[in-house]
Amino acid sequence: MKYKVFMTLIGGAAVLISTESFAMINGFYTGVQLGQSKIDVNATSLKVKDLPYLSNGNEVLLQGPSKTKVGNDGFAGRAYAGYQFNQYVSIEGGYTQYANTKISNIYGMTGLDESLHQGALDGVLKFMLPITEQFHLYAKGGGAYVFSQQIQDPTGIPSSSNASQPSSVSYKKVDVDVLRPTYGVGMSYDVTKHLSTDLTWSHVVGGNGIEQSDLLALGVSYYFNPSKSA
Repeated sequence: MKYKVFMTLIGGAAVLISTESFAMINGFYTGVQLGQSKIDVNATSLKVKDLPYLSNGNEVLLQGPSKTKVGNDGFAGRAYAGYQFNQYVSIEGGYTQYANTKISNIYGMTGLDESLHQGALDGVLKFMLPITEQFHLYAKGGGAYVFSQQIQDPTGIPSSSNASQPSSVSYKKVDVDVLRPTYGVGMSYDVTKHLSTDLTWSHVVGGNGIEQSDLLALGVSYYFNPSKSA
């Protein structure tokens, strides 16, 4: 008897919780997404090239592209805020911090390493397709202002005698800031009227001095004063 009463209470609580969470959550929201990013860079796109230097009076080439190693993926995250108008449309802005691009043996020089940062401010429209009252598919598109660090052509390569490589190579890191198209797809699940989770893939189109980038991430959003969709 006690078991039946207990199960009845549990069932009633589940119905109340599910009834509250089934209401489509609209209004202002904020959230964070964490996952894996990849920037489509390599030694060639970073403008790493074979560089000549003098060794014992003879010109020798540093084998830049063949010896330079590039790590272009890793842990990344995005923070965002937006407003959901109804069950079909919302507007959203966010900032993505991509994993650093780690370069080893720049210009083919052993031990010459660097880490380059990249971030992006984005503004997108999100179009949602309700599958159930809690589960939705979505697509988004807009623009992203990308902040990217890059290696500038070397400013000086000294001569070297009786050495397999020069003692140093001088170069500069430069900032490249450009506006690029961005788009993505994903799915979301409303846990309660205040809380939603999502899985998303976002892409920034390369061009104007930067390479394309991708972010695959899990996210959680919090809705302030949510209202029920009409």
